[in-house]
Amino acid sequence: MKPNTPRFSLPSGILALVAGACLTLAACGPAATPSPSSDTGIARTAENGNVRLTVRADRTAVEVGEPIRLEVEVSGSTTIAPPVLEKTLGAFDVRPAPKQVATADATPKPDAAPPSSRTVAYELTTLESGDVEIPAITLPLGDGTDAPTLATEPIQVKVASLIGESQNPKDFRDIKGVVDLPQPFDALRAATIAAIALGAALTILWLFFMLRRTGRLDAMLPADQRAMRELADLEAKRLPAAGRMHEFYVEVTDIVRVYIERRFGLRAPELTTPEFLREARRASAISDEHQKLLGGFLRGADLVKFGGVQPTVTQCDDALGLARRFVRESAPIADGTDASRSTLQQGRQEVPA
Repeated sequence: MKPNTPRFSLPSGILALVAGACLTLAACGPAATPSPSSDTGIARTAENGNVRLTVRADRTAVEVGEPIRLEVEVSGSTTIAPPVLEKTLGAFDVRPAPKQVATADATPKPDAAPPSSRTVAYELTTLESGDVEIPAITLPLGDGTDAPTLATEPIQVKVASLIGESQNPKDFRDIKGVVDLPQPFDALRAATIAAIALGAALTILWLFFMLRRTGRLDAMLPADQRAMRELADLEAKRLPAAGRMHEFYVEVTDIVRVYIERRFGLRAPELTTPEFLREARRASAISDEHQKLLGGFLRGADLVKFGGVQPTVTQCDDALGLARRFVRESAPIADGTDASRSTLQQGRQEVPA
């Protein structure tokens, strides 16, 4: 009689093999895979008696522009401070490192610095690539040029370029020319500019008409131009043709007197004809030819205004022409002098006497 032996089937064998492999992996743990080595930094130390100078760099492999934290520590002395680095150290730019914030559960390390140590931290950056050296750090141990010093060994740093290993300019694309970028049409901005321009134009136009309506625009004109405009307005009224000779002479003499006040600074509107003529001779602001002309003009006008003389239309036109001629020839010329011309009396028309 044959003994009973367990039967082996193919599915059960496969399951047994898988279970055994799982148990083996669980017992051995995950397989170790190679990982890139991390840059843990480097330290350089120099000693003299009980004074120790230690320089630590937190890494020795960086990319261009990546900062390196450099700590300079002096221990064993309470009187010697760490050396102060300049703004540049070899190929590196130096600046104070930002303070590191300690965590709440931070515990003192076994190799913590003794109380007599002092540390200064800096941040170093460089734009050079390749093997770049952090120069030795020197610490004077006393005053004077002959005092002993401590100096650490230089630190070699591998600086990787951001553009790769190639240094051949032909491997890089050349700089392209200037490209004009199309400016999108801004409807709101265009409408705002148009509204501002239209508002400014309407404001200027309104100011022009208001100044002209109130007479302030004429007030800004020179005395001779303003007088010529007032004489033109008087002529447009056609007072002599309407038989209003007295009103015409009142207005024409007022225009001439106001012009004299503005042009020569004489108080012509407030003076009688004899007083004005005496003032003109005394001030010598008006030439002799002009004084003679004005004397005849004003005396003749006084006969019309106060003496009851009735002039003709032609005589009124002659008086208007004489007033214009006086204003035109007594106006300032380009060099600022008075235009006193001897031709003023030539062909002079006398007002009615």
